[in-house]
Amino acid sequence: MASVLAVVLALGATPASAQSDGPSTTQPEQRARAEAEVDLTRASQAQVLAEIERLRSQVDVQRAVADAARGRAEAAAAQAAEAQERADVAAGNAARNRDQFRSYVTESFIRPPSQELLALLALSSVRDDSHVVGMVRSVAEGRQRRVEAFAAEQRSAESTRDAADRARAAAESERDAADRARTDLEQGIRDQQALSAALEDRLERQLAEVEALRELDEQAARELAEAEAAARAAATAAGVSPGGSSSPVAAGPPVGTGEITVVRGIPIHRSIAGNLEALLAAAAADGVPLSGSGYRSSDRQVQLRRAHCGSTPFDIYEKPSSQCSPPTARPGRSMHERGLAVDFRNCSVRSTACYRWLAANASRFGFLNLPSEPWHWSVNGR
Repeated sequence: MASVLAVVLALGATPASAQSDGPSTTQPEQRARAEAEVDLTRASQAQVLAEIERLRSQVDVQRAVADAARGRAEAAAAQAAEAQERADVAAGNAARNRDQFRSYVTESFIRPPSQELLALLALSSVRDDSHVVGMVRSVAEGRQRRVEAFAAEQRSAESTRDAADRARAAAESERDAADRARTDLEQGIRDQQALSAALEDRLERQLAEVEALRELDEQAARELAEAEAAARAAATAAGVSPGGSSSPVAAGPPVGTGEITVVRGIPIHRSIAGNLEALLAAAAADGVPLSGSGYRSSDRQVQLRRAHCGSTPFDIYEKPSSQCSPPTARPGRSMHERGLAVDFRNCSVRSTACYRWLAANASRFGFLNLPSEPWHWSVNGR
């Protein structure tokens, strides 16, 4: 069964609800889950929407299977109870029959058949030998019927007991199947909760990116905001609303302006200023002049959070963005606030000269792309 738990682990935020007390999955199951995982931090919009729909469908199927399995288990339990009741009645009858037969055997020992036959011969009503033979046969047949009735009663009790055992085994099997179906459903729900948390991280990072990108490329910022809104709407419609437990800080703590320098018009953290200078120089030498924006103070984000989310420290720094109106990223969600990312101008699609050059060369200078955002390059690809 597919999962997104690794997504949350990658973001440093595995929710408590994702922990399972059940038996661990086997290695093949773990491999199957890993192959199906989608890293929402790097997925395209289409992949995000597909993952939301896949998990929604998966949980719907698992819920239907669990409901059907529970119904079968309840029906099997009722049948087992009825079979056990019949077995108890049959066992009681057999026990009474056994006691009666023991009494009969004891009586036969005390008063053997020979005495009954002698008594028959002494009867004045006995007229001839044929009559005696008939009466002897009647006595013998009566004794035989008693023995056969006892044997039949015992066989019936054993058969009823066996049927009860089979019904009980069937009920246990159905209960086990229902337990497995419930476990699968619970796992699917945990996957949805993990997706919710991962989606919250992705959307919050996108919100922060929209603010960082707005001054550089209004159209790209608008398209990213629309994509974020579409993913949020799709998740809500699928019952996987963003807003689960998410990491308190995705990118790291913001830095002060004293750690920031400007390289060819782009503010950047001092630790990678040389890397950016070398990248820009190499691009210019290849006839692809690059420009853009880098460091962005978190002060503006704090102002937006205070206006949209509330004035308490919790409102500003911890409340999930989805609980704000409108949704607003928390300070520290963007690599821009650490000065470790650059949004390049004229790089909003992969067909541009900017993107093609960066895709071929940026990694040599320590910059990696976030695949869902062609313009966004950072030290860790986020």
